[in-house]
Amino acid sequence: MNLPRIFHITANVYSPLPARHHSFRIWEELAKGAEEYHVVASAGKLRYSHSVAGNIHLHLLPTLSRRGLAYSLSSWLIVILGIRYRPNRVVTQCPVHGGLAAVVLCSLLRIPLFTEIHGSHYFFPVRPGLRGKVESLLYRTFSRPAFRRSARIRSLSPQMTNQLRQTYGAAIAAKAVEIPTRVDLRIFSPAKTNYDISDPLRVINVGSYLPIKAQAQLIVDLFEAYPHSRLTLVGSGPLAERYAALAEKLGITERVRLIHAQTHNDVATLLAESDVYVQYSRAEGVSRAVFEAMAMGLPVVTTPVGFVEGVLAHDRDVLVLGSAGSETLAAAISQLTGSEELRARLGRHARRRVEDEFEWNSVFSRYRQAIATCGDAE
Repeated sequence: MNLPRIFHITANVYSPLPARHHSFRIWEELAKGAEEYHVVASAGKLRYSHSVAGNIHLHLLPTLSRRGLAYSLSSWLIVILGIRYRPNRVVTQCPVHGGLAAVVLCSLLRIPLFTEIHGSHYFFPVRPGLRGKVESLLYRTFSRPAFRRSARIRSLSPQMTNQLRQTYGAAIAAKAVEIPTRVDLRIFSPAKTNYDISDPLRVINVGSYLPIKAQAQLIVDLFEAYPHSRLTLVGSGPLAERYAALAEKLGITERVRLIHAQTHNDVATLLAESDVYVQYSRAEGVSRAVFEAMAMGLPVVTTPVGFVEGVLAHDRDVLVLGSAGSETLAAAISQLTGSEELRARLGRHARRRVEDEFEWNSVFSRYRQAIATCGDAE
């Protein structure tokens, strides 16, 4: 069999190599054993660039903005690049943004397509009201061509596969290969061993500063329930200034930290300094940030978002809120602050689950194998 020569399509914005991105280690893992691994992404500006590091090629397509819709328009350049570099496998991180161009390229070259789904927005609305319904309808409509053309579809859990069946049909779900999220235990270690609670309580949340992550609501609800706690928000995004302004308005500027962590090691350090991790999102697939907190042995509180409940069990792995709100959040944190036994039980079990099921090397071994053999049986 010829060595894989792969196109990996993503709508994310990167800088040219040799800049090191959070994703670069993922590309290194997936590029192992490949002849060439071409990542096709967004430049976030009107300029194309091509840079190389080892067998990894990074193509940054010109876009008018950093939004996914802009990338969907420029991603048709993928077809031209594909004809130039002749991949024998295509991986698309989204069946819509870049996925439609991937369908055309795979049809022209008669090569297999491996499609990934990372969020719940491919199945049901993640925003309230009419806008959310229209957006959901568009995603479901424009995802179908990639799903039909795919040889394999990466699902994050059995529950996501079942939702794939309910939304798109048995024939599509039959293509699913379940590859869970992964955590690098070389970075997210050592796990917590001391479950004393700080005074004031130190709460942490990791994620992009976006409306669906609901950090603004977390600020309001947490300080309504625990006015003397401290909150660290780790991430970046367009809402950073709004969060800072909200903290100032509430008079809690000194109690809210907004930190743009440069590396995963920085994230691990911040997790180690915290008492409780809270995931307050309105929409997720299966949040890797939750598993990284679990790897550090932190007790985790999370909304019942996306496919969390299908992967993690309430009162065994994490505490799952019935819904977001100051009362439910206060009740969960009160449980944790009132019981060292509960904090230790959740934290230690969480670490064991990550070690057993979500460890970096074992997951990537399955991931590479799924891509390398994609289409072999077709």
